[in-house]
Amino acid sequence: MFYNNLSSLYRQLKTLNQVQVDARTNTVNKLKRHAELDSASLPYLN
Repeated sequence: MFYNNLSSLYRQLKTLNQVQVDARTNTVNKLKRHAELDSASLPYLN
């Protein structure tokens, strides 16, 4: 019984960790995209 709860909890933690990693990756990609857009528009600003 205890072991089943433990392995279930472990699976939930792994899932949660993956969600956090995905969210972080999405954020980083958005920031990169914004940075690329900003640097692409820099020549026009000068």
